[in-house]
Amino acid sequence: YQFDASGAPILIDNVEVADVSVDNQIQHLALQTYETHGVIWYGNQGVAFDQSDLPNGAALLEARLNGLLGAGNSVSVTGFGSEDSPWEFVFTDSATTLELVTGGTPVNTAAVYTRTQDVATLETAQANLRQDFSWPSEAVSLQFTYGSGAPITVDFLSVVMDPALELDTLSPTKKAERIAQAKADAIKAALDTAIAPDAVSVVTPAAGTDPWQIVFHSAAPQALTVEVVKVQKQIQQAASDNDQNSVQTFTTTAIETQLWFGDDTLVMDGATTVASLTTALESFASLSNATLLVEKDGVDWTITLTPVSDPETVFGNFFFAALEASSQSLTSSEVETANSIQTLAHNDIRTLWYGDLGVNIDFNGSAAAIETAIESLDTV
Repeated sequence: YQFDASGAPILIDNVEVADVSVDNQIQHLALQTYETHGVIWYGNQGVAFDQSDLPNGAALLEARLNGLLGAGNSVSVTGFGSEDSPWEFVFTDSATTLELVTGGTPVNTAAVYTRTQDVATLETAQANLRQDFSWPSEAVSLQFTYGSGAPITVDFLSVVMDPALELDTLSPTKKAERIAQAKADAIKAALDTAIAPDAVSVVTPAAGTDPWQIVFHSAAPQALTVEVVKVQKQIQQAASDNDQNSVQTFTTTAIETQLWFGDDTLVMDGATTVASLTTALESFASLSNATLLVEKDGVDWTITLTPVSDPETVFGNFFFAALEASSQSLTSSEVETANSIQTLAHNDIRTLWYGDLGVNIDFNGSAAAIETAIESLDTV
């Protein structure tokens, strides 16, 4: 708009297109409001700035960049590095496109930095490196066989019943995630013990229908077979003879029976007695508001709950399920994962980039320390 003699705005439609800067001789860079330090790269050499430089940033960057440009080219810098007033770099000769990298740890602003970039070499994954398995939800004990080795049994019941999981404090989604991770840890511990320390990684399913994945760390992994050796039958609710659920009965006809109340669970077998079951139930946090009387008549069990304080207390239900032996063999499949093995020959790398995220790496440190650093990235 322009203004006429009366001060009213007049829309002007004649536009002159600005000439394109030839050979990158004029360039602009601006910081976001939250960015306070970084490096400006000119090719593979860079100069740093920090928050204390920003009030006089143009002059300081001009001096630092001219220190690395050498004969034949120079630059003048104006502006404040903001979106409203970006730094403007005007070179006297053709120039390389500047790169602005911010974030990370502030570095020495008096130094000139040199970077060497190397791209990892992609390797062909060996056979059996990644193996997928799916097992039925009712499986509570699995038997793994690695190559021609001895069977390796993993019992999920003991995992789920570990009070250290603190499942009663979690939402259903978080509870399922924690149980899945506990199962993965149990599988890894069993395989590492049988094969070699840190022999595998176990990846939990990303979704309910996805398989479990076992990744081997050896150079020539063998095939792994899996068999379900114990299953949990249909879960049933104990019978109650009143509205308060204070007297509940259930029957145990299997060799083993899993019993639940709230988030607490236990396994009964032929050695379970009235006394041992009473002791176990008294340790349930979910029954802290009750005193218990356990009675047994053959395979029939009766549990009587008496409120500790409020006589009108309505108790939850006991649930039970038979545990039976199984011999169901599971099918495995090898997994092809793009870029899953990459090698680097350099030991002097400062920062390792994975896509647009980078992390400082000490390649003089241990392999475990490098793993930890890479796994700190959100995308890994």
